[in-house]
Amino acid sequence: MMTLENVLEWIKTLPTKANYYYAGALLKKKEQSIGVYGLRTAYSREIAVGGAGCTKTLTKGISLLIHWTPSTRLTEAAAQAFYADICAAGRPVIGGYQVNYIELRQNEPIDVGADDDGIQERVIEFIIHYQDSKGEETT
Repeated sequence: MMTLENVLEWIKTLPTKANYYYAGALLKKKEQSIGVYGLRTAYSREIAVGGAGCTKTLTKGISLLIHWTPSTRLTEAAAQAFYADICAAGRPVIGGYQVNYIELRQNEPIDVGADDDGIQERVIEFIIHYQDSKGEETT
């Protein structure tokens, strides 16, 4: 199954770059950092008719935290650039898994305000729909 670390390594390949990248925890947050977390909100797992053995796709819910600068304008611009990169990604291979599509949960990055140090943050939530380890094409 796809891991947060797999997604983090893929995020590093996007055209927009951060200075620091983290998976699972963003400790001692530094400016211009990206954190990759599991999506906290529930989403359903789809099982094919015939059960789990017949299911050829899996999903990975992701919450991408953009922890940028004290500037709302610069943080928003960085978040929009990452959002555009994800939109343009098509069907990448992440962690050896072929992605069928990436489902963005909102139509733009979510403004979550500033942290305790005044650094502005945005979140991009998405679900990665990918082929199981058999690598078989799905319809």
